[in-house]
Amino acid sequence: MFPNVVRRSGGALYLALALVIATPAFPHDLWIVPGKFVIQPGEKVRVFINSGDGFPVSDALVNVARIESLTFHSTSSGENRVTGFVADGKSLTAEITASEPGTAALALALEPHLIRLKPEEFNQYLVGEGLTQLAKLREALGESEEPAVERYTKWAKALLIVGDQPDELWSRPTGLKMEIVPQAPPRALRRGATLPVVVLFEGKPLPDVTIVGGRAGTPAHRVRAVTDPDGEASVVLEEAGRWYLRALHVIRLQDDPQADWESFWTTITFEVQV
Repeated sequence: MFPNVVRRSGGALYLALALVIATPAFPHDLWIVPGKFVIQPGEKVRVFINSGDGFPVSDALVNVARIESLTFHSTSSGENRVTGFVADGKSLTAEITASEPGTAALALALEPHLIRLKPEEFNQYLVGEGLTQLAKLREALGESEEPAVERYTKWAKALLIVGDQPDELWSRPTGLKMEIVPQAPPRALRRGATLPVVVLFEGKPLPDVTIVGGRAGTPAHRVRAVTDPDGEASVVLEEAGRWYLRALHVIRLQDDPQADWESFWTTITFEVQV
């Protein structure tokens, strides 16, 4: 949870020692990685909650106390909360059973977290994520040489194919605050296909946001696209295998007693067939 704020004075933010400084400085991506993306009705599957920089490998164990919710979505059963988390190395795991054919979705929300970054770390972060306009804003505000405190929240989603019966669940938002919603069914995805998606923030299309992604075992952020005014973008799925897409939205805060910036991270994972 959030650290105690001692005081804000002269433009500087003083935080209690409870403020956690992450190492490395930047938040990892968060993914839901099912043991299998294609399953049969009634089959149990273990899902892995992974946090890292190289999909799908987890570099750090997610603290179960940070999980706001993990929900399982199916056509007729609706939304059900997943519990019973177990640590497995650097992955947090849980077991689910998909009882009906169609598409199943898993949706994960973490609690917000604070991070304090050195000036050069935050500047590098903005530039590295392609947020050059925010880097320029920071320079215009005379903050380029000042540390930054950022509140970040992460969400993740995974789509599973259950049996042979098509449905429309894949096209429905799960209710995450920020979410990537595919505009084509996952069971139709083949190597070389173009996948259109829409990015939603608080239920509305989010324009001018960069989407990055890639296949398991390949360099991070291999594909890249930017959403149009309708929040839509398309990515080419060059190869078969497990894929992720990630979108990041960052805003400058005003008169917030805890943070100067707020970032919102969301991912979706799925499998592309041969």
